[in-house]
Amino acid sequence: MSDDVLYDPLLSANPDAVIHPELRAAYRGHVVVPGGEVVALYSYEAAVEVLIERDGMEPDDAADYIDYNYVGCQGRHDPMWLYECEPVIADDDEASTNVLGGDATAPRVFSRRVHDCVRTRH
Repeated sequence: MSDDVLYDPLLSANPDAVIHPELRAAYRGHVVVPGGEVVALYSYEAAVEVLIERDGMEPDDAADYIDYNYVGCQGRHDPMWLYECEPVIADDDEASTNVLGGDATAPRVFSRRVHDCVRTRH
């Protein structure tokens, strides 16, 4: 599938939307943000994986690069980032919840300004 076809629905809705063809594998679609603007949606974890696989970066370096060069850009037409975090487990007796509460298995779309997730360590 060409990038044109992949991004056509987004660019039809918002011709000014910022896309990152180099992160094509991390593209998840588009979303409507407050104010009605339609912007691209990228998976943060998948974008980090692109840099690890394509550029041979270490995971921490790839995450820093994504944070600084992509997530840190907060213009009107810049993408939103999907953080697919693991659930936070309080106790064995309590139900699992994610950082914002609710279903622990549901992915969350965070604001452009919130880019850290609490992760469990086993």
